[in-house]
Amino acid sequence: MMDEVWSLGYAYDRCYRSCWVGTKAEGTTIAHRNPIVSWFGEHTRITAITTATLDGWVEQMAAIGNSPATINRKLATLSKVLTEASKRPAESGLTSVPHIPRRKEYKGRIRWLTEAEEVGVVGYFAKRHKPKEYAVVRMLLDTGMRLSELWNLTHQDIDLHNGVIRIWENKADLP
Repeated sequence: MMDEVWSLGYAYDRCYRSCWVGTKAEGTTIAHRNPIVSWFGEHTRITAITTATLDGWVEQMAAIGNSPATINRKLATLSKVLTEASKRPAESGLTSVPHIPRRKEYKGRIRWLTEAEEVGVVGYFAKRHKPKEYAVVRMLLDTGMRLSELWNLTHQDIDLHNGVIRIWENKADLP
């Protein structure tokens, strides 16, 4: 496609192929494509996406119940598409990226299972005679580890003598 200005669909597809295929973000960006393209239009020229149109989209996403964090993730996807297109202004027609109106995100809430919920979850695996699953659930409940942290443990991380498990990197530490 060598129009004077890329369409949103074309810009998204180019960004997808060059930035997201085979990455951890691939599935998320595929899921974000539909609401982005549905609102702005597949054939909308990317130069028509302005801060004002972004404001309208953010308001619409909030009105249909998207959380600030969800809105920001969708905006991040669109921002990446526009940024990648702006790196090729002669091809894409986009010389600058409009201001992306991020929402204020709230710090996550902390919720613990009630004793009854914990008994129910653990009992589910015990009743079904699934000792491996039972052990995993117990470990997660007793330590607060994420499943990925449990799977990434190595022999060196476990100190049975002192009753310690070391987690060297957690989700909060990642960029």
